Amino acid sequence: MLKRLVVLVLIVLGFSCKEVEVYPKPEAKLALEYPTPIAHQYKNDRFEFSYNEEALLMPTSKQSFSFYYPKLKASVFMYYLDLSEGIEKRLYDLEQKVADHQKMASEIIMHPFVNPESKSRGALYEIKGNAASQAQFYISDNKDHFIHGALYFKTKPNYDSILPAANYVMEDLKDFMESIRWN
Repeated sequence: MLKRLVVLVLIVLGFSCKEVEVYPKPEAKLALEYPTPIAHQYKNDRFEFSYNEEALLMPTSKQSFSFYYPKLKASVFMYYLDLSEGIEKRLYDLEQKVADHQKMASEIIMHPFVNPESKSRGALYEIKGNAASQAQFYISDNKDHFIHGALYFKTKPNYDSILPAANYVMEDLKDFMESIRWN
């Protein structure tokens, strides 16, 4: 009985040990396509700017508004602040908000912005890593007006997954900063 069992196991092993060719998986890339931005204009008594039609402009109060990107599940929350307390306080508050993301960020890159034509200055802070916000920015005339904004996604932060969408929105933020005109 034991001999028959050993012979049976050897026969089964002999037929099951065929050489299988293994092929490496092809390199995969996300096939994400984002539409070319088409500009819309917005104007109020303090400023005017253009923005991407993919974003829904949603005024939430006289001091705040947001861009919502339904396809990306992303929002850019913006706050208009006057400079009655001085620009130094506004910049300090902004630096504190950016610093809040340092724990989870792998890197924070500041992209300064100056537009002599509109007398605007600002900076876009690109936040790399699994931080809650992928970008923070401000734009100001350094005299009367100051706008601060932050980009958030309605998802758990996973930098690799949201990076293409974050880059798309950051390009929109650069266009927003370049187009702003103070009234």
